[in-house]
Amino acid sequence: MRLPNREVWRRIVEPGSALALAAVTLGLGICLTLAAVAVLERLRGQVASQTMDRQTALAQQAVGAEATRYVDAVGDVAASVGAQAELTTGDFADITAPLAAQRLSGASGVVFVVPAERDRYGAVQRFWRGRGAAGLVFKPAPGDPGGTHMFTVFSRNLDGSAPTLAGIDIRNAPQPSAALTEARRTGQTVVSDTYQLLRDRGLPVDQQQMSFVLAAPVYSPVDSAGGRTFRGWILMGLRGQDFISQTLRSTAQDLLGVTLTTPGAGGAQVTVAKLGDGTGADLHRSVSIPVAQQQWGLHTAATATSLPGSGRSLPIGATATGSAISLLLAVLVYVLLSARARALARVADATAQLRGQERAARDQANLLALIMDSISEAVIVVDRSGQLVHHNSAAAPITGPAGDSAWLASQPAYRLDGSLFDTEDLPWTRAAQRDESVDREEMIIGFRGASDGSVLSVNARPLHHRAARPGAVAVLRDVTARKQHEAQLAVASALLEQELAQRRLTEAKLLEQTEELNIFAGVVAHDLKSPLASVAAYAELLQEESAAPPGEPVRADHGDNVDSILRGIERMRRLIDDLLSYATARDANQKIEEIDLNQAVREVVTERTAHLCAGPTHTSATLPLIDIHAVAVTVRADRAMLRQLLDNLIGNALKYTTPGQPAHVEISAERHADGLVKVVIADHGIGIPTTQHARVFDSFHRAHTTGSYQGTGLGLAICRRIVQRHGGTISVDDNPGGGSRFHFTMPAG
Repeated sequence: MRLPNREVWRRIVEPGSALALAAVTLGLGICLTLAAVAVLERLRGQVASQTMDRQTALAQQAVGAEATRYVDAVGDVAASVGAQAELTTGDFADITAPLAAQRLSGASGVVFVVPAERDRYGAVQRFWRGRGAAGLVFKPAPGDPGGTHMFTVFSRNLDGSAPTLAGIDIRNAPQPSAALTEARRTGQTVVSDTYQLLRDRGLPVDQQQMSFVLAAPVYSPVDSAGGRTFRGWILMGLRGQDFISQTLRSTAQDLLGVTLTTPGAGGAQVTVAKLGDGTGADLHRSVSIPVAQQQWGLHTAATATSLPGSGRSLPIGATATGSAISLLLAVLVYVLLSARARALARVADATAQLRGQERAARDQANLLALIMDSISEAVIVVDRSGQLVHHNSAAAPITGPAGDSAWLASQPAYRLDGSLFDTEDLPWTRAAQRDESVDREEMIIGFRGASDGSVLSVNARPLHHRAARPGAVAVLRDVTARKQHEAQLAVASALLEQELAQRRLTEAKLLEQTEELNIFAGVVAHDLKSPLASVAAYAELLQEESAAPPGEPVRADHGDNVDSILRGIERMRRLIDDLLSYATARDANQKIEEIDLNQAVREVVTERTAHLCAGPTHTSATLPLIDIHAVAVTVRADRAMLRQLLDNLIGNALKYTTPGQPAHVEISAERHADGLVKVVIADHGIGIPTTQHARVFDSFHRAHTTGSYQGTGLGLAICRRIVQRHGGTISVDDNPGGGSRFHFTMPAG
């Protein structure tokens, strides 16, 4: 710049000219300052808008990535469950254990749901009880509507609250029920409409959240015919407020408000969660996030002054600085340093903007790195030649902290049978060079800094050819513990087989001993009856001697003694028969078959009353009256034992009657929903004292020891043994019309 000569300089600094020039300079300076402030204000608005877009994009990426991770987690669990040939409680616990370790934000729990038709409740319950769901009882939706019901079987709690109860019918809640139906129809992971989780409806209002569930169908592996069998669903509950709070904790610090909405009934948007209320915000953005089959909405709000690089301090400072510079120029207009000051101010503004852009780019890179490092499994990315391009922190024990591109040179990969993998057969090489998708390829790689022999399960997928650097991405999961568990299960299974074989041998020996005891009981009964027959013969001879022909004197009067001997012989015979029946009821082999209960009852009644009248339903006042009601059912029982049971109970009903009154017996039966038939034999006889109801089934116990009622005290004990050996129960109570009622149950045919 050329300085003015002395004459010009002198004119400039003259008082009048200097004042006028100062006024002109001040006016120009103020005008320039106002113009600069206007430009800065416009630039500040642009910067605020761009920063708002970046903040919204970061929040969108964070929510989308986290939601995708949840969807993938549910899909992986469904695939793992479907891969189990015989899923048990232990298998489900092992498969879902990684979910608990991941600390999924907002996830309440994961459950396994199975379908069941109304007529299949019992069979499905028994099946899953056998798989470890002890005490499983299905609780169908109110009214038990037709169609397929969806019941929870296994569950894992992920948030520390009470676990989901087994047997709950998902059809009680329309939103998850619709999601399960859609997941089965599409074969994909599905997110439900927003609703309140059943477990949260009992919480205080200020603690309740809008939530949704992720549902994935479970299919068995593809069979030889190329088909798959539907087995159920994996269901994960997700609380919206907890999910948003944890996901956007670090990415939404500069935003006054974040709102997550999802489609509701009729397509209306339903607010799921909020961060802040957005009061005073002058910037608003709305973006869409694809999650499964839905499009979530994310709405952000902020003030321009709260965003980085767009505060009002810059325009205010520029105004003050411009005014000061203008005033300074007005006083020192000829000072050239003012030009240098303006230049420095511009440089400072440009530097601040560059630093803001650099910080935003660094935050985005840190977010991507944080997402990768948050994955618990080792993830590696290789190029087309198999060279390592990128890895997360979980892969550092395999690739080394520095991520050496030749990371397999010193630690080759082996198959489980000990054979070495060729380079072109490695899962990631096959995915990168042959575009193959590799699932659950198992291998052993020497770990640096850890013991060798850890088993890895590898999934690899090719990267698209249009990617910036085509190759493959692989996920390596340590399954050493699972392999060891499988080996332990195999050993335990072998030991169990040995124990079962030993138990079968023991049972065979016991059966042989039982048969020997039965033979012994028969021999003893025969040997005891033979002397009784001899005694009976001699007693009859004595009786004949006592009966003299008409007109001749009695040779010897042994009548009373002979009658006592014959009665004792008869009691001894009954005692021997009852003891033999008692032993048989306990030890004899059973031949189970389906028996018409009506026919069995009528045969016993006919035999018991044939000597009294022509039929069992004779109503003469001097003959027994036996009413048979609703016994047209079948039971599964041993025919001989069932006949003896009915004969003992009906015989007692005919025997223990009030002197001078005919017996009146009522027999009825009904089938129960638990698979048992309940039989009731009621009489109007002398009854059983209430204090002896529980003791009449004991061996040798007699409720009536006086009078003309004879017995050995083993009849009802035999009845109890027969019923118990058939898996039933027997009891007695008072008949409201007088007498006793005997109840027993048998398996239905």
